[in-house]
Amino acid sequence: MIIADQLLLFYRKIREAQTNSRIEPTEAIARINDAREEEAGQGKFYRISDTITAGGGETYWTLRDDFLGPIAARDWATINGKAITIKSKADWASKVQGAVVPALGLNEVWGMLDGNTFYIYPSAASGDVLLWYGYALPPALPDITGPDAYLTNPQARLTVMVAAAQALEDLGASPGKMLLTSIAEQRKQVKDKAKVRGARLENAPEE
Repeated sequence: MIIADQLLLFYRKIREAQTNSRIEPTEAIARINDAREEEAGQGKFYRISDTITAGGGETYWTLRDDFLGPIAARDWATINGKAITIKSKADWASKVQGAVVPALGLNEVWGMLDGNTFYIYPSAASGDVLLWYGYALPPALPDITGPDAYLTNPQARLTVMVAAAQALEDLGASPGKMLLTSIAEQRKQVKDKAKVRGARLENAPEE
């Protein structure tokens, strides 16, 4: 949805004309941006990836700033297209730091996430390509016109409707059962589409 369409939906849901509303378009955009962060943070539907080519010998990397955590799938981190076996902090400390490394298969790579720092064992060779998948908060809409290059139409509709429901409450009105039902249905649709397909992590990373 382009930004103009999102504004049109917002004003339709609060039952006011944009040209004669108590909420200015810039305030409407601010409310939509707040809802984008809130819904993406809770629903974890805005996916990102981080790719790094190793120079050789690296044992850890700092992931991009907007990387908020891994999707719960085994292949959320790969090296040269192969899934990295994710270890918990406890496993990492007892096996890697505790020198129980002979148990590591020759073709297996271990990884551990600590905050935004990702550790790997054994160290990377020159030219190794590492790819991480995770989620983030989507960038804010910059203006009251233009494209939304970040969210899909269902994701954008959800955030706009949530913003409209919150605006109605602030204006002293009720969002209404129909709007609340639409939000619940749209939230389920977005969440279901964002669900990871595939095997689970061996151990969930500790954030």
